[in-house]
Amino acid sequence: MCAIMGRKNDILKILVQFGADVTLKGPEGMTALHLAAKTGNFSAAQIILDYYRQNGSVSKTETFLNMTDNGQWTALVWAAENGHAEIVSYFISLGADVNICDFHNNTVLHWAALSGKIDTIYPLMLPNTLYNTQNINGDTALHIACRQGNTRICLVLVANGANLYTRNDAGEIPLDCVPDDNSQCARVLQFNMEMRSLGNYKERKVLCHDISNGREMYPVQMVQRLGNEETMIMSDFKYITKNIILQNSVQIDMRISQMRVCSCSDSCVTENCQCGQISIQNWYNTDGQLISDFNYEDPAMIFECNDICGCNVSQCKNRVVQRGIKVPLQVFECEDTVKGFGVRALVKVSKGAFIAEYVGEILTDAEADRRTDDSFFFDLGASEHCIDAKFYGNISRFFNHSCEANVVPIRVYFDHQDIRFPKIAFFASRD
Repeated sequence: MCAIMGRKNDILKILVQFGADVTLKGPEGMTALHLAAKTGNFSAAQIILDYYRQNGSVSKTETFLNMTDNGQWTALVWAAENGHAEIVSYFISLGADVNICDFHNNTVLHWAALSGKIDTIYPLMLPNTLYNTQNINGDTALHIACRQGNTRICLVLVANGANLYTRNDAGEIPLDCVPDDNSQCARVLQFNMEMRSLGNYKERKVLCHDISNGREMYPVQMVQRLGNEETMIMSDFKYITKNIILQNSVQIDMRISQMRVCSCSDSCVTENCQCGQISIQNWYNTDGQLISDFNYEDPAMIFECNDICGCNVSQCKNRVVQRGIKVPLQVFECEDTVKGFGVRALVKVSKGAFIAEYVGEILTDAEADRRTDDSFFFDLGASEHCIDAKFYGNISRFFNHSCEANVVPIRVYFDHQDIRFPKIAFFASRD
């Protein structure tokens, strides 16, 4: 880090070649790559990543590239916030994630807009960029650009689909944030709002910018078609990320003595892994997706490694569902009003990718029979138990049934190995 700060890149190269650990975190949780991005030391960033790419897989490089500091900032955010466009472009070319949020729900697009430098905005205009993510104040990147009166950045964001009607927590749409009503920036926004009203463009109203309240890696927006009567979000619904139990009669066997564990040193990818043996084999590939010959018609049970296992958690390839939702998802109002709300992915999802776990309240069948609404029940099979997501649940609660389903539920275990109580994990069954 001292070599990077002093721009002693020849020394940095020697240190890296002789095994200096570039993943170690220093003050404020920053790695050497964070520091290179912050200071605009492009050569240092290249030295670090070139070495890392030569000694690891593509997925491992992307994981390192997307590491966050104590503020949940990636190296990409540091480069964009400080206006280092060349480094931003370089990171993007290597697979940097543009949608990771910091602790205030800002993405790199928010910080690039705040920097006011158009050259850092252009590389972020990608097919998978989420232009309408709102931070904890409800601001999108367009709100921030408007607040600064930056016409060029506003134009780029609007041209790529930024929502002109999203309201922040102060009730402001982006136009309301422009300091001067008679400025070029204000006139450009007014013109685009007029054009969208005349065209076929379907603007969405954001009912909630994050129904998970920061519990997921990406904010979970809930949107509705503009012009429809606003739907009231259920006040008695609580967003959770793990199943809950309210009945004393529901008893899960959590005894460690009843669990098989592994002590692998090879990322749990061989047939020697004890957890994989319970599952018959390891069903995940190195990218954390189901292997190509997985049977989606008759899916096997999957036993992931657990907290008692001796394997390295950061390197283990048999931990997917327990790492949580990694796909940006959105709750939206369906065109068919009978269906109400549904869920869509905001980026392309590959076959075999984990989408979400179905979570809620675990009930006995006897208790389930006493409840009048079974709309959110998911039967756990022969165990005489089910999951009810009506009052407690996550985004999977809003999944709709389909005759052409693109996800499949799979029974997964990791907190325990009590066969009666599987985790219900949804995986993509097609691209």
